[in-house]
Formats: sequence, C-alpha cells, structure tokens
Amino acid sequence: MDYIQRLLQPDGDKALADLESQSTIFSMMIHNGLWHSNLWLKALPTAKMIHMQRNPVEIVYSWIGKGYVGNFISAIV
Repeated sequence: MDYIQRLLQPDGDKALADLESQSTIFSMMIHNGLWHSNLWLKALPTAKMIHMQRNPVEIVYSWIGKGYVGNFISAIV
C-alpha cells in the first residue's frame, strides 16, 4: 500500500525530502547488478545489495509450463 500511496503523492523536491526523512527501503531489481556494483555503490554509498540466483533447471521447467516453446528450449531439453 505504501508504494501505491506514493504514486498518488506530488513529485519533486518534497517527495525526495519525504523519502529521505523516512529512511525508506527503495527496492530495485537489477539484472547482473553485481557486475557493476562499483558504479552502484559510488552513486549510492549506503546501498546494500542482495544477490539472488535461480536454478537454471527450474527456470527451463517454468518456461515449459508457461508454454514458452521455441529453438532455445528445444536446444536445452
């Protein structure tokens, strides 16, 4: 609900000041973010990163379950 309420608030300097005063956790999904972690940490020195990696077999299994068929799946399976 917090994220939805933020969408309805005015943007600009006041919005940034509100976020800074609340010590809000700002979540972002960055593909391959650790490769460029030096850039991220220079831009956001207090940032913390959590690296999560899925099992490739489970990814392919979920693709098949969703009906993602094509040459890239036939080559793997």
